[in-house]
Amino acid sequence: MKREQFPLTMSEGALSVKIYKVHAKATGYTFFQLCYSLAGQRVRKSLADLDKAKREARLALGRIASGKATVTAMGNTDRESFAESKRLLRAMDGKPVHLAVAEFVEAARMLPNGATLVQAAREYASRHREQLKPRLLAEVVEEFLDRKTKDGASIRYIQTLRSALHRLAGNFRKPIASIGTRDLEHWLDSHKASGRTRNNLRVSIVTVWRWARAQGYIARDVETEADRIGTAKDRGGEIGVLSPAQLALLLCGGRDASGGKATPTPEAELFIAIGAFSGIRTAELLRLEWSDIHEARGVIEVGAHKSKTATRRLVPIHAALAAWLARAPRRAGKVFSSEKAAVRVIGYGKQMLGEWPDNALRHSYATYRLAQTQDAAKTALELGNSPTMLFRNYRQLADETQASGWFAIAPTQLANVVQMKGAA
Repeated sequence: MKREQFPLTMSEGALSVKIYKVHAKATGYTFFQLCYSLAGQRVRKSLADLDKAKREARLALGRIASGKATVTAMGNTDRESFAESKRLLRAMDGKPVHLAVAEFVEAARMLPNGATLVQAAREYASRHREQLKPRLLAEVVEEFLDRKTKDGASIRYIQTLRSALHRLAGNFRKPIASIGTRDLEHWLDSHKASGRTRNNLRVSIVTVWRWARAQGYIARDVETEADRIGTAKDRGGEIGVLSPAQLALLLCGGRDASGGKATPTPEAELFIAIGAFSGIRTAELLRLEWSDIHEARGVIEVGAHKSKTATRRLVPIHAALAAWLARAPRRAGKVFSSEKAAVRVIGYGKQMLGEWPDNALRHSYATYRLAQTQDAAKTALELGNSPTMLFRNYRQLADETQASGWFAIAPTQLANVVQMKGAA
């Protein structure tokens, strides 16, 4: 049986009535719509059955032929507008004016306030202009992590990315190009994390989405869905700071948290000393080379390629740090030969203290150094932070007496260090 081609034209001589097949997205139903002109007016009628639509079309042809309708003439302005609308629609396979208007109204209702249909169409066309390479999110994540590893990213950074992105890929088992902003925000909201943790997860997602865009897995010339994720208000968390007595225990050794005895390895001693008396970030410490330590000049140079902020800075070598450095054997290359040095130090710290606050050495240095200098700009420059953030987080955590106790911890003075009140 011959398949009907729509629009279907029912004609009688020079007269004609068109029947369109319409699928209503809102309800999922398909119906047939008659469109014709009668006495100068456009008539539209919908029926659910094609045979009934054909019968109605034949009746309409009869009404048109016999002139059974009151003729209502259009005004000049309306006639000109209608004629221009029909002219513009000729390029759209002669789509009737009323259908074009109905489609416009439906699309316009979907747009947020202020957005135009042209803007939406332009963005849609931009997204589908290029032939995207279909990739499941899980595949993209593995490619991305492999690339970061080959580029020499730190183990800790890779571990952070892997933890977040594997969870994300496990939740979205579909192509990355099909995952929208709302999907990602719902996933982040489901974690019920603090503002800072949520923002950190967001950064990981944005990073992999931008990388996927560069590979052609999502549209290249538009903002990614991940970039549109809103940032949470970061109210900060409690800063964990070691006391001078705790630092002395870590460097000297003694009774651990379980009552046994332990002493630091040479690696742990050096790592703790540099971290506690310079505030250099863990990732930066693991990239540090002996050639970056200029004892004659009294500074440690953190090069731009080793710094988290990609900015070179000089960190002073305090007297206590100089004393600890003097105990360490020199060799060519990196100060710490393994990137797992930080993991071993944290394990030792938990053994001795029972717990290990996040970024304990850096936070402690920032706290006591700010109390010592009373100069947020100077301390922030040493740490590679903004003065505003430094002043907000560390201003009231320690006083000058506690700071003096911290920077007095040297190999020959460990026995004289006492617990300072107020330092946690």
